[in-house]
Amino acid sequence: MLGKMAERLDGKYEVVRELERTALLRKVEALDANGKSVRVDWFAVLDPKSRSGFHRYRTAVKNAGSPLLLDAVARPGAYYTVWEPVDGIDAATWLEGHPKDEAFRRGLSELGDVLESYGFALQDAHVIALQGDKEVRPALVSLQSADRSSTDIKALNAGLLEPIKVGRTNRTTAKPARVVSKPSVKTPVVDSAKPNTPSLRRRLTVWGIIPGVALLALFGWLGAQAVATFLEPPTVEVPNVQGKNLQDTLKILADARLTPRVSEGSDQTQLKGIVLAQNPIAGTTLTEQRIVEITVNRPRPLLMPDLAGKTVSEAKLALTELNLLIGRTAVIPAPAGMAPSMIVGQSPPAQTEVVKGQGITLLVSGSRAAAGKTFIPDLSGLNFDDAKLIVTAAGLRLVEVRTKPSNLPSGVVIAQSPKAFSTVALDSEATVTVAVASTARKPIIPQPVQPVPPPPTPPTPAPPTPPVVDPNSGTTPTGPNGLPPITNPENPSPAPTPPPITPENPPPPSTATVKPQCPVPFSYTIPADLGTVSLEIRVTDDDGERVVLPATSLPGGQPWEINDYPVRGKATFTVFVDGVSKAVEERDPKC
Repeated sequence: MLGKMAERLDGKYEVVRELERTALLRKVEALDANGKSVRVDWFAVLDPKSRSGFHRYRTAVKNAGSPLLLDAVARPGAYYTVWEPVDGIDAATWLEGHPKDEAFRRGLSELGDVLESYGFALQDAHVIALQGDKEVRPALVSLQSADRSSTDIKALNAGLLEPIKVGRTNRTTAKPARVVSKPSVKTPVVDSAKPNTPSLRRRLTVWGIIPGVALLALFGWLGAQAVATFLEPPTVEVPNVQGKNLQDTLKILADARLTPRVSEGSDQTQLKGIVLAQNPIAGTTLTEQRIVEITVNRPRPLLMPDLAGKTVSEAKLALTELNLLIGRTAVIPAPAGMAPSMIVGQSPPAQTEVVKGQGITLLVSGSRAAAGKTFIPDLSGLNFDDAKLIVTAAGLRLVEVRTKPSNLPSGVVIAQSPKAFSTVALDSEATVTVAVASTARKPIIPQPVQPVPPPPTPPTPAPPTPPVVDPNSGTTPTGPNGLPPITNPENPSPAPTPPPITPENPPPPSTATVKPQCPVPFSYTIPADLGTVSLEIRVTDDDGERVVLPATSLPGGQPWEINDYPVRGKATFTVFVDGVSKAVEERDPKC
């Protein structure tokens, strides 16, 4: 019986046992890198809504200030929190046994206020009584996912928090009103030297009291308004800014008289700079100038997770969370100590930067081969790097790589030896044949056409030389055709053969017209939702096929352009994104 390899979460936490599992949450007891026992709450984040909910949950547990929270991670493919496993008395049980513990009640009330600001009620939290240095304090142990309105939260918390708030006493004592007695009027002393002094003093007293009373009344009214504003400050409703860009979000919150606090998050599926989450949620009622926390998307490079040792279903879930695809699955003999249907290897390897939508090759353990034997899966259609990985993992030695011109992309395996699924001895030799681009078609340059000389004028046949006739023979000579030869008595010698006639001015050699090179513009903008991709651009014209832009990593949304690229004749530009042809455009220069 083959043993199963120990499961690791995020490559750091070795699972000891599973405590709880639901569709969206898995709780396990695990060991960290130092061998310390911890509890890991692993969340299944599959869409933007669940991702936003996790960011809100993560912010809430971090701001709750629980000493039991060891880590809170939000990374593509890894959304989890780590807690110190501590047994303690439930908060409600502690209050029942210690009804006069005002510090604990106050701490529980403060915790409720924090959770309420992020859309959670105390009923969503598991809180225990934790002994501190000087007093027992409430400590958050876990928090359930919730999406509640402010009204619902207040209603849920009322049963627990209202008795706490009623127990608080207002120590402010109103001061008694001051009673000002009217002074007795004394008869003024008449002074002959200053006859007008009493009347002047009286006028000053009367006209000095009236403005003073008015000012006191004004200050009293202003004070009453200030007290009312302090006790009952104006409230506003939190607007919905999720999915908006940062600039618009700041303006919306400023218009709503709220103060933004910006933090960063990472989500490869969303555009850079948009708001992933907000706390409090939209629709919550706050007093003016209260803080609204917004999480802005600053996507980090997407790294390939380590899938080794996972089951196929777990690997698919991890890839789905990262918006990656399973490109090819190859089954190889199960290594010693590994059960079937486990991930043996992967391409690209772990921690390699990838882009969303990229196909991932998985090596899956199959049945055990006979002792000293192995088999090789079908390699056709794989790129060379993946094929080499599979050959090595299957226990074979790749000794030769052949090439063959093909219309398939360069580097794709089109043949292999041994044949697919054939059983061979371990450490056997293997060869693969990969496609290479067909030879670039060379331009057909017409050669100069040589003039055709006119046919020579046939020479005038010379009269045949008459044979010498022997007058004594009495016979008539005959020619080659049996007829008597023609004789020219005036010129008995044969006529010379004239030379062929050559034209005095032969026509110049004609050449076919070769098209000149002409500059053309070309541009291409990478779709913004693709993230960082490998961009390559090729052109084909009368001079053949050549690379305009070698494979270069560029971020999504970035344009690439060239204004004057020389081509000869009609040119076809082909764009390759991550090795796949995405766009073909033609340019017909006029020059």
